[in-house]
Amino acid sequence: MQGTDVNKFIQQIKDIVTECTEKEMDKFCLYLLQQAILGRKTGGGHNVTGNLINSLVVLLYKKGNFVSGYFAYEDLNRPPVRVKMTAGKKYYIKPTWDGGSFAGKVGVDTNEGWGMDDAMDFASSYKSSPSNLFEVVVACPVEYAGFIANDTGLIRADWAAKIVIMSYFKGSGHYMYETISY
Repeated sequence: MQGTDVNKFIQQIKDIVTECTEKEMDKFCLYLLQQAILGRKTGGGHNVTGNLINSLVVLLYKKGNFVSGYFAYEDLNRPPVRVKMTAGKKYYIKPTWDGGSFAGKVGVDTNEGWGMDDAMDFASSYKSSPSNLFEVVVACPVEYAGFIANDTGLIRADWAAKIVIMSYFKGSGHYMYETISY
């Protein structure tokens, strides 16, 4: 075998491995979304409006380019009961997204929009690094995600991979996301 034949063979092997890895990473992304939804439903917190759970999104990038995205609002097929609550107002909600009731105030300013819109905005504005072969982004892009995560441990780094926890400030919103880069 000549040098160029060996190089071509090695490149073919790399291409096959990369293609197989991409397929498995895509499955992994769907699994992460399902686990995030399950964790939010059973993790001891409550879903008053349903916007936080509907905002969960998992994105896959390859060399900085978008490959696939999984959105909780598509998987749940159950929209929020109302727009996000915001600081400075009193609320009485019955039924809540969980089927209970809520009376009181919240301590975080929001845009009083929908969690699904936050997920789409995050997905369309996130910039992946082209230096990573693969990057998985798990996001909860509502303004109060940081408050909920600190209060309940909603976002946890339980995966056997290098995870970077970051806070992303956009406008007045406080978004939470985690990335796994390879």
